[in-house]
Amino acid sequence: MSKFISAIVPNSEAELWLTKQQLIQKNKPTIAGTLLFADEPQASLLLKPKKLY
Repeated sequence: MSKFISAIVPNSEAELWLTKQQLIQKNKPTIAGTLLFADEPQASLLLKPKKLY
């Protein structure tokens, strides 16, 4: 993920950028963050069903 952020947003801190993109909240990944950056997102999401509104 750090390679991605340094290539896309070289002048920003990783945590700040991820928060602005709503990929993390309260230092935990959101569903979008998990889908984008997890090696196997289906394993993470299947164990914890979520309601999407």
